[in-house]
Amino acid sequence: MPRGRSIEGSGIGLALVQELVRLHGGTIHVESEVGKGSAFTISLPFGTGHLPADKIVAHKDIALTSVRAHAYGIEAVSWLGGEKAVEIAPASGPQDLKLPVASRDGESPLILLADDNFDMRNYVERLLRLAGYRVKSVADGQAALSAASDLKPDLVLTDVMMPELGGFELLTKLRAEDELKSTPVILPSARAGEEAKIEGLRAGADDYLIKPFAARELLARVETNLQLARTRRDAAHLLREEAQTLESLHRFGMAIAAELDLEKTVEIVMETARQLSGAAFGAFSSKLADQHGEAHTLFALSGASREAFTSFPIPPLSSAEGVIRSKDISNDPRFGRGYSPRTLSERSLLCSYLAAPVVSRTGELLGGLFLGHPQPDVFDIRTERVVSAIAVQAGIAMDKVRLYQAAQGEIRRRKQTEAALRESEQSLEGRVIERTAELAAANERLIREATKRERAENRFQHLVEAVVDYALFTLDSSGIISNWNTGAERIKGYRAAEIVGRHFECFYTGEDRAAGVPARALATATKDGKFEAEGWRVRKDGSRFWASVVINVIRDKRGQVIGFVKITRDVTERREA
Repeated sequence: MPRGRSIEGSGIGLALVQELVRLHGGTIHVESEVGKGSAFTISLPFGTGHLPADKIVAHKDIALTSVRAHAYGIEAVSWLGGEKAVEIAPASGPQDLKLPVASRDGESPLILLADDNFDMRNYVERLLRLAGYRVKSVADGQAALSAASDLKPDLVLTDVMMPELGGFELLTKLRAEDELKSTPVILPSARAGEEAKIEGLRAGADDYLIKPFAARELLARVETNLQLARTRRDAAHLLREEAQTLESLHRFGMAIAAELDLEKTVEIVMETARQLSGAAFGAFSSKLADQHGEAHTLFALSGASREAFTSFPIPPLSSAEGVIRSKDISNDPRFGRGYSPRTLSERSLLCSYLAAPVVSRTGELLGGLFLGHPQPDVFDIRTERVVSAIAVQAGIAMDKVRLYQAAQGEIRRRKQTEAALRESEQSLEGRVIERTAELAAANERLIREATKRERAENRFQHLVEAVVDYALFTLDSSGIISNWNTGAERIKGYRAAEIVGRHFECFYTGEDRAAGVPARALATATKDGKFEAEGWRVRKDGSRFWASVVINVIRDKRGQVIGFVKITRDVTERREA
């Protein structure tokens, strides 16, 4: 040969040729001269007398030989014109390889194939296309990086040793890009052995495939890594949804804690429930009695008209029965006889249904939170739990607002009493006695209301203490712990009696305390209203865990900082996954 077509390859082909010649009882000899090329001479004996009888095949498949000869001929032609795209017949049909078909929903996955070896690249591309994948093939790592940035493939299959940019360097650059860092990468390489495999996996590859490899093994690994990537994406999506739900619940709690207007409180409750449940419409109905018994009077509504809602066959709610959830109200006997879903669809109503009672601290049914969707089976048990928690907080918030309004009314009455006393000096003694009695009664009512308010606050405290998956506690303005819940005791190991009154910096590592991290966290929360971070925290027994931390500032009506709310979650398992 005057010259080689490339400098690629690892010598596997030469080794295979040498072994084939040896098995046929022949010899192979090479003469090479720099600048001119190499000449290989193969000598094979004629006949079959020199071969073992058990190694001789009596018949041969003429059609298969023809296909392979055609492939070899086209490949030889490609050597003369460079590595142009040439349609080469497969070495054997897919029925011979029995290739697994890629399982998928919708569009088939896109695989980016990078290999500087023309033969290997075309062979692997044929296998992948026969298995039903879309394939983009390139000849070097730099072209692979550019194609990955443009196409966002579902999987990258890259050789280790390539010009321009090697497989390990390409892997490093892919992991550095936000949109590509989670893309699964398989490294096929001629470098065999456990050390080479470990090196590839440590570099960040999802899999390492040693050449030569079987076609079925390659396709099985591709399919497996695609399925794992889909699983990881689904898990990440669920984690994001949970984080968004927790953040929404946190904002909801802060909003209704500061709201003193009953109508605005109900609007906040309804919109939060609708958002977190994925409902198409949401409504809050106050419970009022009429001459015929119970009735539902619309209090707040979103996503449907009042007329449509009032015609909806709502089953009665009670604090004893709790939440009502229906996959399809057209097949649910609780929604009355003769119900027609076509009637509801014409009025833009729905199929899936979820309702939760809103109950006061005394057990009084204040109203109901109603959610719906036109599709069946939209609300699951998780949605039911979230809406139930919102309904509980709504009851506490409404109690608080009603108590506040009662106190305001009492204050107005006191002022009116004082004005009347000043204007009626002639009957001062009698009026004083009368008003004193009124004030005494009013004071008794205030005491009773204060007692009820204290019970409501205790109920809210019990609700906080019931949260065991999160450490939820409060700090005063200087960082001293003033409140401690059951979740905090479980995660950090301290009982309330041991930790209340201490500074929260005791949860930080010595390095973080020396660096002033606790003080900066409070300063950030004071400035921005919120501080979020992840880092190592220390339990009572000295063990460390990786924590996700949120600190929110609490201000009074004048805007002065009166404390902080701190939420800590143990995410060690997520970090180590």
